[in-house]
Amino acid sequence: MPIDIRVLADTTVDEPRLHQLVDVREDADADVVFVHGLGGNPVSTWWRGSPDTFWPQWIWEDLNEEHRVNTFTLAYPSKSSHWFGSGAMALGHRAGNVLELFRLQPNHRPLFFVCHSLGGLLVKQMLRLSAEGKDGRSLIKRTAAVAFVATPHLGAHVVSAVEKLAPVLRLTETTRELQAGNPLLDLLAQWYSDHSAEEEIATCAIREHDPMRLRKWFLFTRLIMVVDHASANPNVKGARVVIADGDHLQVCKPASKDSFIHSFVRAFFEEQLRGLQDRSSRRLTRLSELLGGIGHDTADCFFVMSCFKDSLTKYPKPKYDLEFEGDTVTPEDSTAAMWLASLITRVRSFDRLTLITTSDFKNKESEHFLSIGSSVTNDASRFALDDQQLGAPFTFEQGTHEYRIACRHCGAKWNAQGLGGKLYVPGDRTRPDYGILVKLDHGPKSILVVAGLGPVGTKGAAAYLRDHWDQLWEWYRDRPFGVVVEFNRGGGPDDDPSFTLPTIVHHTDPQDLSTCANGPA
Repeated sequence: MPIDIRVLADTTVDEPRLHQLVDVREDADADVVFVHGLGGNPVSTWWRGSPDTFWPQWIWEDLNEEHRVNTFTLAYPSKSSHWFGSGAMALGHRAGNVLELFRLQPNHRPLFFVCHSLGGLLVKQMLRLSAEGKDGRSLIKRTAAVAFVATPHLGAHVVSAVEKLAPVLRLTETTRELQAGNPLLDLLAQWYSDHSAEEEIATCAIREHDPMRLRKWFLFTRLIMVVDHASANPNVKGARVVIADGDHLQVCKPASKDSFIHSFVRAFFEEQLRGLQDRSSRRLTRLSELLGGIGHDTADCFFVMSCFKDSLTKYPKPKYDLEFEGDTVTPEDSTAAMWLASLITRVRSFDRLTLITTSDFKNKESEHFLSIGSSVTNDASRFALDDQQLGAPFTFEQGTHEYRIACRHCGAKWNAQGLGGKLYVPGDRTRPDYGILVKLDHGPKSILVVAGLGPVGTKGAAAYLRDHWDQLWEWYRDRPFGVVVEFNRGGGPDDDPSFTLPTIVHHTDPQDLSTCANGPA
């Protein structure tokens, strides 16, 4: 429900929460989110004491003249001192906390952030966690623009100056992390500077013009610049950095719609809204390039599903008293097929996609294939992986008591428990499951193998391609590739592997596809 601004301004913030300004439009072009800073408030940070001076409201009104946007203001505990209350987490913990809030949002609209002070560091840390896959890269893929307002990218000297008084002032961990020269902030600044452009995140920054008296916070009586000009610069190539009237607390409270900061941020967002279609088109072009012929709308493509070929093959589903026998496909592998279809149909229609099972593929070897292996047999994958002429970097091996993924380059192997070569057993829960993603050139045709070992292997490999295809494109573009993905157990000793906990453990080297390396590229 839309917020009551006056009530929210006086509400104690005890947990992260997104407050919508007006009724959400599901057909909106983007969502604008305002993120307050240290000691801030989701309302009072952005106004001059009355609802008719509430900056998020002005942004919403002006952008909706020619576009469709939703506007939110984020609330999270951010006390500067324990004298004022508790709940201020360290930056890394708070970022993970708020990232989960965005992960649970049931939409994928582009995001524009307006961040004051600490709020900018929080958003950067959230983006870094997202880039590492903590939310399946959802936030970083959605984020299209960030406007930093008086954000101390390199820390604030004023915090360093009062650090020796920390026991008296009872500074929170959040406050103490804002010291100038904090290596964590330096690394975060470097990460954003290096990655924002490649992730297509447009950036601008507004510096404060006036010093302020910090007597209220830190017993100072002299004027001091809270965030100096160097620290306010995000150091992003092409990002505009401007200066606006006001001290650290007033710069984010424009006096009117004619204020420079409002006009600047509005124009910045309008430019990004006009460019959203181009941004989306570029991403689809990259996805099509990664998929090769499989991503061409005019090409025939076969989804080949591995299945269990005889009644001796049984698949016990962990935690449930169910078995699947005979010529069948497991529920996990069917899920993998649906996820892959949802990805591929972003760049092509269903018209020339055909789903077939293992026994049907051999008379169609001249077509494009997306081979989906089973949790054990991987029959549909082996015809491609075992073909020496195709040069697949990985293959499947079947031993007496286990199945293995093996690297042809270095001989490394990744095992899954089995019994007698026929019955898959979850077995030792300390072992992870494994998935592989392999793209091969078959003359003018493309073959993409998505397969794995264990209940999560194939499903996890499909989830990894769905959520991280853009990272694979960064490494390999339109070339063949291969990666082995490990899926670890959840939090408890009896938890099964989770497809939401992926780690690349081996890959073909993007610089030399005839060699391999451990870890991500």
